[in-house]
Amino acid sequence: MNKTLVKGLISLSVGGLLIGSTFMSVDAKYGNQTSNQVRQSVIQAEAVTPDELKDLEAMFTVLIKDEYRARAEYQAIIDEFGAQTPFTSLVRAETMHINALTRLFEVYGLDVPSDDGSKSAVVPDSLEEAYAIGVDAEKNNIALYDKYLDQDLPTNVERVFTNLQKASENHLATFEAYQDGKTPVDCDLTQDPQNRNMSLRQNKQFGRNQ
Repeated sequence: MNKTLVKGLISLSVGGLLIGSTFMSVDAKYGNQTSNQVRQSVIQAEAVTPDELKDLEAMFTVLIKDEYRARAEYQAIIDEFGAQTPFTSLVRAETMHINALTRLFEVYGLDVPSDDGSKSAVVPDSLEEAYAIGVDAEKNNIALYDKYLDQDLPTNVERVFTNLQKASENHLATFEAYQDGKTPVDCDLTQDPQNRNMSLRQNKQFGRNQ
């Protein structure tokens, strides 16, 4: 495993819901998705000690495996029930999260774990059960970021973790809305939050269902 500390300018890419960074390409398996709100941010990687690097690798590994599981679960629900919202958007969004974490592995010279998320995917009996699974998954994901953000992290890592947590909070709110019978017409979870809120306001203005 390459433990070389990476210095200099690197480009961290996160798309859609991730504020302050953007992600340009998505895993080919899920299609070439590009956010309409593309902004690029050049960030300088911080030097870390070997012990700090080991801790970062452990965090990155836990988080990317959690994102793998979430994507596999939402894909399994699509396979069972068809292209249902919000799961179609969520698969794209989780792929963006995975790529954001992949960039962190690369920045710090670490090997990216293989995707074994499908091993833990559970096919629910109904969409209502699927929404409940989504609520639990996103709550667990948010809790992981809470745990890690409480630690002293490099600035670039803290920024990515914060943005990913905000995205998961958005996902959680969406699942809770679906549980309550609210199904927004424009539920694009890969869209910039500010523009997504504007889209919902426009729906309300023109009398479309929320």
